[in-house]
Amino acid sequence: MSEVYEKMIKYIDEHINGEITIDGLSKAVGYSRRHLYRLFQACNDVPIMEYIRRRKLSAAVREMRSAKKLYDTALDYGYETPAGFYKAFQSIFGCSPSDYKNNMLRSSISMNVRSIEELNNEIKLDPNNAALYVKRASIYHYHLKQLDKTMDDLTKAIELDPKNIMAYLHRGQSYQRELKEYGKALDDFNKVLEIAPNETYAYCLLGVTYFELGETEKSEENFNKSIEVASDLARAYSQRASFYCYQINQPEKAIEDYNKAIELEPNQVWYHGNRGAIYRELKQYDKALADFNKEIEMNPHQSWTYNSRAVVYHFDLNQPEKALADYTKAIKLEPDKAWLYLNRANCYEALKQSDKAEADYEKAIELDPV
Repeated sequence: MSEVYEKMIKYIDEHINGEITIDGLSKAVGYSRRHLYRLFQACNDVPIMEYIRRRKLSAAVREMRSAKKLYDTALDYGYETPAGFYKAFQSIFGCSPSDYKNNMLRSSISMNVRSIEELNNEIKLDPNNAALYVKRASIYHYHLKQLDKTMDDLTKAIELDPKNIMAYLHRGQSYQRELKEYGKALDDFNKVLEIAPNETYAYCLLGVTYFELGETEKSEENFNKSIEVASDLARAYSQRASFYCYQINQPEKAIEDYNKAIELEPNQVWYHGNRGAIYRELKQYDKALADFNKEIEMNPHQSWTYNSRAVVYHFDLNQPEKALADYTKAIKLEPDKAWLYLNRANCYEALKQSDKAEADYEKAIELDPV
């Protein structure tokens, strides 16, 4: 899409609550009315004023979940009378605004499905907006587990906007993780780098994909490149740390990278937890406990952190009383996790409290009969 067209869209979105005129738009982007009409028609299936009308309706729909009166919503988006708003709404959605809102409120379907329906309506109003397809793809993928629809939407987004980095990254990850089509994944990640040569996440994903293909040297090369282009980005170091620790078994190098990540982003909780787990593997238990303590201090509501610390107390330092306190805290936070009861049962056995151990084993079987 042209830079001028993108400026037009940005101006429209920024002034969606006010009156938008061709003269105002022309002045904002620095082109004549005639040029704007021709350019917009070349990039969009609908004339510019029809597009503005649909965008206003789309914005109005998003506000219809609130307690605001429909009359006030109509005024907010430039309709002088409710009748004009109702007529425009009916022409697009096939029902009145009040019926639409009532159906929305009565609906018993899940929030994610409602989100899909809202995006369907937005796409109906603005069918050439690639960002809407990317947003809908995320819901299909991560919440509704509908991979076919995910890929269709991401491919459509790329068709509409061949420079949409998010669409390439998301589609590439789907090729890599679920479909195991590594060649297509590599194509998408490399396309991102053609568009944005310093997109560090694309290098990280190339690193993961090459490792899946058994090409360790290329994998490490791309992780290194991610840090070369973003040496001040903590995530780049954490990604390489995972590669060093879990993929090529170099925990000391992983520790160095987590040290750098924590230096750059000291408030990222899971960096401490991951480093603590590596320290435990290296039998550096004091350092492991220090990291788990820090993680709990930063976020005391994660059951797995208490479990991680309990494991060190229980199996490594032979301090079952401290382990028991942490297992119990973890269960309080997540009482439906069978494996937490199994761990605590084992701890009770170490403390010679067989009745309590038996009760926890029974609870674990109740939660996970298989």
